[in-house]
Amino acid sequence: MFAAVAVSPACRAQTQPKPAAPPAHSVKQYTNIAALLTWPLQGHSGFDRVAAELHRLFAMEPMRQQQFSGDGPVRLEDGVLSFAYLSVTTQKMDIGVELDPCYPAKRAAELTGAAIEPGYFSLHGIDIGTGYKASANGMMVRFDTHPGAHGCVKTIHIHPVRATQ
Repeated sequence: MFAAVAVSPACRAQTQPKPAAPPAHSVKQYTNIAALLTWPLQGHSGFDRVAAELHRLFAMEPMRQQQFSGDGPVRLEDGVLSFAYLSVTTQKMDIGVELDPCYPAKRAAELTGAAIEPGYFSLHGIDIGTGYKASANGMMVRFDTHPGAHGCVKTIHIHPVRATQ
């Protein structure tokens, strides 16, 4: 009788259904910084596309009414994002880009057709980086470089074109 009781758990283990195998690994499509720079220039649908990607990448947390933020790092195929902020009501986004690896400002300017903005230093003589701006289809993309590393994108700002611009 003892042998039957001792074997019983082993038999039960063999008759339990095996857990389902994990789904086959599929190639995941990653957004890249180039897309985050260029999609908004396609218009409001591009803005919405970037917003959806930021929600997916960062698992954005609600802040105040219709505002969301997320902290990185989030690794993309062509760089690393450090943070994201989105205001749905004002249609503004701010995206941080890490210095390592450097996302070249020259490449960003070529992709977006951005023009360099004046102002490498603050009024107090402090290096604030270089600014670039591009607009198309009612949307504006502005990006800034790292102080002391003017060749690398630091932040990306996206919002509708204002009437005064």
